[in-house]
Amino acid sequence: MNHIASGGSHETRVDDFELPREIFDIWNAFFEFDIDSCASPANALLPKYWTKEDDALKQDWSKLRIYNNCPYSLKLKFLEKAKEAKFAVLLLPNDVEAKWFHKYSQLCETWLLEGRIQFLLNGKRPTRICKKTGKVKVSGNNKGSMLMIFGAGANKGRIQTSSNNEIQEFVNANITWDDYYNARLDRFERICRDLAFEGFDK
Repeated sequence: MNHIASGGSHETRVDDFELPREIFDIWNAFFEFDIDSCASPANALLPKYWTKEDDALKQDWSKLRIYNNCPYSLKLKFLEKAKEAKFAVLLLPNDVEAKWFHKYSQLCETWLLEGRIQFLLNGKRPTRICKKTGKVKVSGNNKGSMLMIFGAGANKGRIQTSSNNEIQEFVNANITWDDYYNARLDRFERICRDLAFEGFDK
C-alpha cells in the first residue's frame, strides 16, 4: 500500500513524492534536461540520474541541465546548490510567503504553476486512512507547485504564472527553453534599439 504516514511534518511525509511521467515528458521536451538529480532506479525519469547514494549535493552541476524534484525537507540546500548550475529547474511547493522564497526568487526565474499536481508514491496515487471512518482514501495534493529556474536564460527575479498547457503549446510549436530565451532576448534588444532611436539613450 502507498499510505502516507500520519506522523512527522508534512515535508518529511512527502519527500518521496514523484512527478507523473506525462507531466515530466512535457517539461523535458521544453527544458531538455540531461539528468534527474533526485531519483532511484525504480522512479528515474531520465536515463541518467543520481540516487540518494550518489548525493546530488556533492555532484558537479556546472555542465548539466538538471531536473530537480528534491526532498522538500532539503530544499534550502538544493536551492543553494542550484546557484552553481549551468541550468537547473527545481520543482518546489508554492510557498511565496516563505522567507526562503523571497531570498531565492531573486536569484532565479519562477513559474507559478496553475492547479495542483497529483503526485505519485511508488508509481501510484498515495492513499491515507481517514481517522473518522477508518476507510482508505486517495490523498490529494493540498498545495500548488512552482518551478524555480536557475542558470542559462533565467531572468533573475522574474515571477510569472504558467501551466502545463502553456508549456505543451511551446512543445507543439517545437519551441524549447533556449528558443524561448533567445526570443525574449531579441525582443529586449529590439525595444532597446527603439528607445535609442526615440532618443531615450540621451
